[in-house]
Amino acid sequence: MKEFSTIILILSTLLFFIGLYLITRILAGADPLYLIMGLLCNGIGIGLLLIGRTLKKKFKI
Repeated sequence: MKEFSTIILILSTLLFFIGLYLITRILAGADPLYLIMGLLCNGIGIGLLLIGRTLKKKFKI
């Protein structure tokens, strides 16, 4: 279970930074679709972060 929660935390961090990159593409004049995709990635990343932290606390890893 320790490896699983670590993978979830790494994936959530990666998705969060991908979302930030997509949102900053708007400043360069990109299509507004990047904003929607960036917010979606950030939402999924934060959700996975909460799941990973809950697993770490529940199993005291």
